[in-house]
Amino acid sequence: MRKKRNIALPGAALTAAAVLGASASAEAQTPALCSSFNGGNVVYFTGSTAVQPVLQKLANSFAAATTPINIGIVYQSVGSCQGNIDLLTPAAEKASAVYLDPTSGKAIACTLTDTVNGQAPDVAVSDVFPATCTSAAGAPAIGTGFKEFVGPIQVFGMVARKDSTETSISAKAAYVAFGYAGGGLGAYTVTPWTDPAQMFVRKSTSGTINMIGTAIGLPAAKWLGGDSGMYAAQHLGGSGAVLNALQTAANKDAAIGILAADFADQNRTTVAPDGGTPPPAIKFLAYKHTGQSCGYLPDSDSTKFDKINVRQGRYAIWGPVHMITKVDTSSVPTSANVATILKYFASVGPTPDATLTDTQKKDMITAEANAFTVPWCAMQVQRATEIATPTPFQPAEPCGCYYESIKGSSVTTCTACPNGNECSGSTPKCRYGFCEAR
Repeated sequence: MRKKRNIALPGAALTAAAVLGASASAEAQTPALCSSFNGGNVVYFTGSTAVQPVLQKLANSFAAATTPINIGIVYQSVGSCQGNIDLLTPAAEKASAVYLDPTSGKAIACTLTDTVNGQAPDVAVSDVFPATCTSAAGAPAIGTGFKEFVGPIQVFGMVARKDSTETSISAKAAYVAFGYAGGGLGAYTVTPWTDPAQMFVRKSTSGTINMIGTAIGLPAAKWLGGDSGMYAAQHLGGSGAVLNALQTAANKDAAIGILAADFADQNRTTVAPDGGTPPPAIKFLAYKHTGQSCGYLPDSDSTKFDKINVRQGRYAIWGPVHMITKVDTSSVPTSANVATILKYFASVGPTPDATLTDTQKKDMITAEANAFTVPWCAMQVQRATEIATPTPFQPAEPCGCYYESIKGSSVTTCTACPNGNECSGSTPKCRYGFCEAR
């Protein structure tokens, strides 16, 4: 990847798009009560807008299972850290909600039963470590009666229109561009990102802005002058709003935003709606982290979705999804439905849940991969804190080869084992149709 221009990092501290949020994909219809779906057997999630696609794929897989799992998911997208605050305070959520319909695979807008007092969430979902939300947004620390569970690896980055002339950005360039609002808040600029009206970021309680901010050394409160500053209109309320703003931006080269891969990847190619004109596609900018000599895409190239540079630790902006819920004295979720959902995430997590079958685990790997996240069993590195230096990771039940087969990787060296007895040497174990090391 070509390097971004060298930028001298100054030592000094540092429109409007429609806010679509979680309901960006909701179908146009008169909202029904959220509690009316799935016979009233629903679990309420709140938090990151970027995690909604992952939960949608999980809902789809529940319905498509040989023995369907009768748990519905209602989602309220309020931002990672706000979700943590609302669960741990506690405070009932009053934000708009969607039911993740497994039949259509779409989010259906729904109305909370109590529109005045709101709905207490069952699970808070965050893109960032709880400690990040505590330090950046004042979220309470996880106390007695609550526990954190981890989901798949979520990837973030700076994104641009696919027809933009730009292909990469460095940590220093991003610091200057977003910290000085393209020059609107000072004399420092980075061409072509010199127009704050073409810069689309998130509010300071968003996991997306906090993770990327940690990577480039720019606190969320400092981006474009902050949530309530002169460029407040550029701080959007959801990932869908950032995507829409990028696609409709007036200047394709100056337009830049921040997104998670599960939103960005599904829009790297676009389809015309009902025979109309397709919206502009978007792309990840290769990112050059501090200390690196060049920029890396998350994937092996701009046409692939294999996340090889994430999985091997070269691309820097990623971390596990974090889920917090109420637990009993044995650290078991107090809700049986929540326990079932989290068991599926744990089945392909860093310490696999032995109670699920290989078929169930394979379904979960597929669901996470199809949502453009990375299951732990496909990772080769891990990190313990936000944007920490990656350390080697050996999954207990590796699935890297199966993951690469789903994502169409061009860098794979895997051996298929259709009969289950073809594996030997350094990859002696047949898992999900491929030879693995363990």
